[in-house]
Amino acid sequence: MKRLRRLCVALMTAFVAGTPTWAQFGPNLLAEGDFEAGLQGWQAAVSGAQAAAAGLTVDDGQAKVGARSLKFTVPKEGGVSATSPVAPVEGGKVYLYSFWFCSEGFSKTGLFAGCNAQYSLTWLNAEGKVVGSVGVGLSYGEVPAWRFMARTVRAPAEATGMRANYAVTVNAEGIPSRLWLDRVQLRALSGAPAPGGKVWVFRAADGFYDQGAFRRVADDDTGSGFAVIGATRFQNKPSYLSGGMYTRALPAGQFQVTYRVKAAEIATETEPLLSWDINTDLIGHLAAGNILTTDFRQPGAYQDFTFDFVKPPNVRWVDFRAFWQGGVTTWIDTITVREVRLFTDADNQALMD
Repeated sequence: MKRLRRLCVALMTAFVAGTPTWAQFGPNLLAEGDFEAGLQGWQAAVSGAQAAAAGLTVDDGQAKVGARSLKFTVPKEGGVSATSPVAPVEGGKVYLYSFWFCSEGFSKTGLFAGCNAQYSLTWLNAEGKVVGSVGVGLSYGEVPAWRFMARTVRAPAEATGMRANYAVTVNAEGIPSRLWLDRVQLRALSGAPAPGGKVWVFRAADGFYDQGAFRRVADDDTGSGFAVIGATRFQNKPSYLSGGMYTRALPAGQFQVTYRVKAAEIATETEPLLSWDINTDLIGHLAAGNILTTDFRQPGAYQDFTFDFVKPPNVRWVDFRAFWQGGVTTWIDTITVREVRLFTDADNQALMD
């Protein structure tokens, strides 16, 4: 019934706006992510010296959407985790994973104080074997008001399913804590940069890099005539080859970011060369991944690496970072962001509802 009401609201919004904004996001593929039917399909586990006092329950008095949420209760030296049902996915497809959470206890300073909360996404193939995973930490500090979290992910080519896990642990130095979880969603994301859409270009050589580790060098293969180089003859310590934009220019919307990079050689072994992420002021990474040594087609030639992401309205600034892992000499030119769709109020509602 709750889902029917949401669909009706979405259809009415689309009719008023004249465009089917609700269709920008596919249906939720993760069953029972609103916990209105209790823990159906979810698996709970407790651990630690005071495991008997830890618990995972459905809270009828605390919810962001609907009437119920999932509540993690953790004493000192205890842990609670919850694992979702497996959601069906298509290999190589882009998805938006999102949820709401709030918490009590944890840290009063925002720094680690013995309590930790995190979630992980695990990709499975048709035989149920793990073919990829990503782990993400939540705020060390208490989050008293409901906070929306979103991350764009791409399913590995061989993936047919995805499983989410949430875990909250407290050690002997921490304080008893609680966390609430609601409206967990995995939705397919599609779209390409809009013709005539907005474009933002950041040149790493303009100062957007770790200037204590890397150098700005002349490069005739770039539009500005300069690039930032990571090379073992100058510095072999891994650090940020790009970062520090902290731009507030992007409104809420769906975008693609392109890193223009070249490598001096193509390695024979597959290893991460650059670890990229789209960092934020509030909710961690909007998306993240690796550019591998074997992803380059030609040594010494610039190549574009493009990734999708969604910026929710509760995010103020974003930073497009590329962390050089060392080894192969690497140049970075520009980080270009292209509009796929700028969100209306109706889009934001569809995103966060």
